[in-house]
Amino acid sequence: MTPPYSILYDDTQVNKIYITMDIDSLSEMYDELENEHEYAVQFVFDRGTHTDTLQDVGFRLRGNTSLSSAKKSFKVSFNTYNPGRTFETAKKLNLIGNHNDPTMVREKTYFDIYNRLGLPMRRVGFAEVYINNQYFGFYTVVEEYDDIWCRDRYGDDAGALFKCLYGS
Repeated sequence: MTPPYSILYDDTQVNKIYITMDIDSLSEMYDELENEHEYAVQFVFDRGTHTDTLQDVGFRLRGNTSLSSAKKSFKVSFNTYNPGRTFETAKKLNLIGNHNDPTMVREKTYFDIYNRLGLPMRRVGFAEVYINNQYFGFYTVVEEYDDIWCRDRYGDDAGALFKCLYGS
């Protein structure tokens, strides 16, 4: 099945994502790297032609080995503080920093090939990420594997999803 169009993963342009959060929360998030606590932030998605703003969006660090890198990866959760809320068909969004990829396109290239092989599509785009108006870098925006992904690819969300933990 083909998933619905979403501007989050439109790879014809680089969008901008602005995160605004309490400075103490940002410091705490960086001081406690292996903590999955989600901080309530303001999320702004700027496509250039229009801008969407959401309040009380969950925001946290994500990853295993990337936690110790200078450029962090993040998870955005639109429904943590507003159960059932989505943005552009997504409950969650992965902002991948590609800390070990100087080209910044390996993940996108991988999923383009993966998708062309007819495997269940995973959507990927790009964004410049700003936190508290400071540029944090160029990020890959990757669709979350969740019940929405299952429903859009298989017609229902009854399948099992598994998460490998570090060291697996």
